[in-house]
Amino acid sequence: MTPGTFHHHTLNPRVNFETVVNTASLLFFVVLRCAYGLAWIMAGVTKETEKHWWSEPGLFLRQYLLEALDKPNVVEPYKHFLRIVVMENLLIFNYTIPVVQVIAGALIMIGLFTLPMLFVCLFMHINFVLSGNMNEISLFLYTAVFVLFIGWSKTISMSVDARLKSTRLRRQGTQLAPAGVADSEIAVNMRA
Repeated sequence: MTPGTFHHHTLNPRVNFETVVNTASLLFFVVLRCAYGLAWIMAGVTKETEKHWWSEPGLFLRQYLLEALDKPNVVEPYKHFLRIVVMENLLIFNYTIPVVQVIAGALIMIGLFTLPMLFVCLFMHINFVLSGNMNEISLFLYTAVFVLFIGWSKTISMSVDARLKSTRLRRQGTQLAPAGVADSEIAVNMRA
């Protein structure tokens, strides 16, 4: 290697625009996934720290449900569900909801069982909206889950799910492509 060649390669690195965009989008989805998980953890934690779901069992949830039953924007079939199912099993829901929120949020943050946990959170969120509530945080959560679904392959980047998939594929003798590498590129590289 001549000194001029060495100088050219080290001082004038070519920035690959596609690599920068791919890396930025991966980071976006990882940060969004972690923020989404943290939001659900906080939703579960604040059920006790601010609303005393465990120290005063059923008190806040009963009041919340009674208010939901009086709201004109809550549809009748959902009001029926709240009366028959939720009110009759108030303490079960009182303890289950915060625990599920914290567990689902933590699993989403680390990226373990990400897809089922996103569906669990979406189900909880839909119930929140059906009970007549929508605010800025709720809108963020509702939008974020769909963005995470749309960018699924990047959503599970840097996650336990991706690591487990990589390990499983290696055991099967398949080479896992780095994020952003097309299947056709792997086929070309494997033939070489």
